[in-house]
Amino acid sequence: MAALGWHELLAEEGHALAAAAQRLADSEESDDLEGALDHNLSLWVRIRTLMEHESAVLPTGLRAHLSQLWHFVAQKTFEKREGIAPDALEILIETNRQVSQALLDGRDLPQG
Repeated sequence: MAALGWHELLAEEGHALAAAAQRLADSEESDDLEGALDHNLSLWVRIRTLMEHESAVLPTGLRAHLSQLWHFVAQKTFEKREGIAPDALEILIETNRQVSQALLDGRDLPQG
């Protein structure tokens, strides 16, 4: 695999996160909650896999922050599925939107 430019990599993932946030937002009305949660978690697994790949040249702080956010998203997904956090879906949507915007704008990521 060729070296990945982190700006390009993260812009692509930023667009995917925005689309996943919208799918999550629409999921309860469309009866697609489980599918939307699975898709979102798969996207975050892909981000984690990409950032951990040796050819992904990411700043160390950014790599650590994305890792923290991945864990946060995984926890909120579990909480939503188990019904123990009524606001977990809204938190997932907002996290995706904030991270998406930050990645697309090149800003600092929100805290998870």
